[in-house]
Amino acid sequence: MRSLWRQRYPRSDHLPAVRLVLANGDEEALNRRAERLEQRIRGIGIRIDYAPLPMLQRLPASAWTWRPIGRSEDRAADA
Repeated sequence: MRSLWRQRYPRSDHLPAVRLVLANGDEEALNRRAERLEQRIRGIGIRIDYAPLPMLQRLPASAWTWRPIGRSEDRAADA
């Protein structure tokens, strides 16, 4: 039996973005953690965006910026 997510997203480039909230550190430390994570997941084939929790807590939702990792900038922009 084919799983529901495979029916809805038959190709990996149609998968919705995954959003990660990085916590337990200041923004600089969390950005370094994101850089290490990006090295580990490079070429994963799905879009992963991240934001540091301190920024999300400090700014209103309309000002949040999600940074793409895991895919090249041009592929992430197309997702």
